[in-house]
Amino acid sequence: GNPRRSAAPPPPFRCAVRALPGCWSEVSSGRALMASILQESSGSLRQDVLVSELSMALEEDRKHHVTDEAKKRHITTAASYDEFRHLVACADLKRLSRSEIESLSQKKKGWARPAPASQAGARPSRRRGNKARGAAVPISQFPVQPPPSRMEFERDWKRHCRSHDDRVRYLMLCTPDSLPGLFHADMDVTLMSEVISACAHFASAAGSEADPSDLSRGDFVLATLNALANTGRFTLNKSFLSAEDAQNIRTCCDCARASGQDTADEVLALFT
Repeated sequence: GNPRRSAAPPPPFRCAVRALPGCWSEVSSGRALMASILQESSGSLRQDVLVSELSMALEEDRKHHVTDEAKKRHITTAASYDEFRHLVACADLKRLSRSEIESLSQKKKGWARPAPASQAGARPSRRRGNKARGAAVPISQFPVQPPPSRMEFERDWKRHCRSHDDRVRYLMLCTPDSLPGLFHADMDVTLMSEVISACAHFASAAGSEADPSDLSRGDFVLATLNALANTGRFTLNKSFLSAEDAQNIRTCCDCARASGQDTADEVLALFT
């Protein structure tokens, strides 16, 4: 009969690897964090920095979920925006029990807890104070990489950006063009107000520590305002801006107009 033909080998398996957007920035951010955790000389882990970073990350994540649940719970029940804002602001507070409220009327007890009988006449120990004085307090470093997500931005903003100069420095690190992508869903009104206030301070301060490098002072504040106008739910958020925010926006536009920007009036019209 006919010789049996051997089956042809299957075609080779082909695969394509696509680079995920933002993957390299996350890797770079992780490398920067690992560099701060490792010792400079020996290369061993700095347990105090590692514990501090993990604790702060867990606390920020817990507060984020608690605040988000409070927003969903009170958005339909609050009578006004001020009531809604106050309810969300106190979402992380611990509720008092009935026994604690009743103890406020007792002068002898109050908030103090009764000491155990074995420690009634004991001398207070100083071990805790000595340990606290001798313990090394980990120093959180200022970010050196742009945040890959909105959560990273808000975490760095709360942790490192306490002054106007630090906020402007962080905005320059992120660049104004990245704000619409990070906050494509929405942007918190308080955060938007803080960004506007930092830009107004930078526009009016003659000798600020931050340096816009390739952008002038007016170009930077105008680009930041234009980026805020392209974030999610901007039409709703601008209705909650205060009169002080409106004055800060005019200050930024005046600075941009003085630097020769013709689009300052157009950006100002977006916020009015």
